[in-house]
Amino acid sequence: MTGPVNRGRVVLHVGAHKTATTHLQQSIDAHAAALAADGVLFLGPRALRRDDDLPLQRILNWPGPLGPLRAVVAPGFAAMCRTRRHVFLSEENMLGFAYGDGQIRDDMLYPDATHRLRKVLTALDLRDTEVLLAVRDPAYLLVSAYGQRLLVGDFLPFDVFAAGVDVASLRWSDLVARLLPIARIGSVTIWRYEDYPEVFPAVLRRALPEPWPGKIAPLPEASHAGLSQRAFAQLQRWHEEGGGPDHAHPALVARAMFPKSATDPGIAPLSPHVLARSARAYARDLDALRRRRAVTFLDLEPDSAGKA
Repeated sequence: MTGPVNRGRVVLHVGAHKTATTHLQQSIDAHAAALAADGVLFLGPRALRRDDDLPLQRILNWPGPLGPLRAVVAPGFAAMCRTRRHVFLSEENMLGFAYGDGQIRDDMLYPDATHRLRKVLTALDLRDTEVLLAVRDPAYLLVSAYGQRLLVGDFLPFDVFAAGVDVASLRWSDLVARLLPIARIGSVTIWRYEDYPEVFPAVLRRALPEPWPGKIAPLPEASHAGLSQRAFAQLQRWHEEGGGPDHAHPALVARAMFPKSATDPGIAPLSPHVLARSARAYARDLDALRRRRAVTFLDLEPDSAGKA
């Protein structure tokens, strides 16, 4: 870190996708003005996906040596942080993309994450950075990524989308093992998506300085709701019949027609056997993460339904 940035703490939240990342971002962003008045800079997707604030896409697409990249970007970032006592950046696209090869390839989660995150840390001239990461059972992560794919693209059968993916082979501990050797990362804080409502206050304590963790409440509704089974069935019918709405994306219309609810759950294309294999592998993977040095795991408190 250079100059004034050293005077404030910088925390980097990298996602992952489909782990309530948008909900966390929006819950904090609702207080962005008050945070700024208190010397706390929040940079989420609303800022980071516009080149006029911080050229994240330019950083991630940078093709050459990282020294010139740092010379181009770091002074501007330092100027943004000059009067800030704390900076919190949150952007899941730093790891990769929300679905496809950028998220899962060759039984790896976010195969390009090391290269991408090294670019960001070098461009901003950050050192000894605390990285925040939420994890999720890979089976449900895959299904949620499939739903997101349907919401932004043409209809694609699940078996085509998930071809060659063995959810029981996907390891978050492998991703963390690839990230920790990056010289500019000091530690990684992890929590389970499945525990998110309960650990939300603990996440805020890692993300923001006092007194803000006690002042920010989670937004009441989930962000980026997925497709219900009925919505998926409607979407599939439109695809098979060659019809559908004329002036809107079919998946968005189907989601509005049949929103997810307690009586209308989400799509479930994986068998109970596959789900059980994934759950067992996920439990072993979480144990491996808890044992790693430089990793802080935000488990449930003992009086909150036991340890995760």
